[in-house]
Amino acid sequence: MLASLARRLHKYVMRHAAKKTTGDTLMDNYFLVFDICSSTVILEDLQSQGTLTVYSSFMQRLEAFLLRHRKLHNLSIYKFTGDGFILKGRLGEADAVLVFALQLIAFGRNELQKLVHRDLENEELERVGITVGIDVAPALPVTMKSTGLEYVSRGINMACRLQGKLDKPEDVNTVLLSKKVYNAAKSQVLKRLCTKRSHVFKNIHNNKAVACYQLQMKSGLRDSKGQPFFLLWHSGEHHLFSLFDSAGVCQLNSARYKTKKECRKAVADVRKAL
Repeated sequence: MLASLARRLHKYVMRHAAKKTTGDTLMDNYFLVFDICSSTVILEDLQSQGTLTVYSSFMQRLEAFLLRHRKLHNLSIYKFTGDGFILKGRLGEADAVLVFALQLIAFGRNELQKLVHRDLENEELERVGITVGIDVAPALPVTMKSTGLEYVSRGINMACRLQGKLDKPEDVNTVLLSKKVYNAAKSQVLKRLCTKRSHVFKNIHNNKAVACYQLQMKSGLRDSKGQPFFLLWHSGEHHLFSLFDSAGVCQLNSARYKTKKECRKAVADVRKAL
């Protein structure tokens, strides 16, 4: 009985101590905004054929992909925007966010290319794939009567604007991330895949150019031993990795391993099989 009382007292003290220490402090959240390129053209083509269910199936597969990676990357689906999603995550490592973005691009590009070639009458689309914008900033949770839990954050606004700058044909299947996200990344492999850009955003930084970074898989990348690049990083108790081939196609999504040794062995086994 005393032990039970002690446990309840401990929980009470810890709960109220947490409230007292956190106060009005807001936690940083990653906001990842992505858009499906040429979605209007694709929908119009499918509608003219009476095959809109094809797009519904694609969106369901996309949602299933996001849900599979939700726990792995501590991400949640915040909003469906009609032709994309806003994802929110309180992640400790920028590397994990960026690798997830590359996995998302690989998945979206492959799925959309199959859809276009198999189901569209007009296969000559200028942009096939997705574009992604990422920022990190504190977020204020607000409960609204009409829509439920919402977040007020500069990070959402900035991630949307970053994604909106990827409007050229050569920008398809790339990620535009803020300088803060880039600086938080530790992986030199990821940073080598980034190109520094400069964009002007209305009412941001006094309408002066802001530094940001464009991330994309580059064809033909090899490591010092001539093997296709792979990305390896840690996250908490589990070790996660993803492997891409030299064309930038994700060959293996994240896997969980209890130890770093097990993870490295799995990487070595996969590379031998290539």
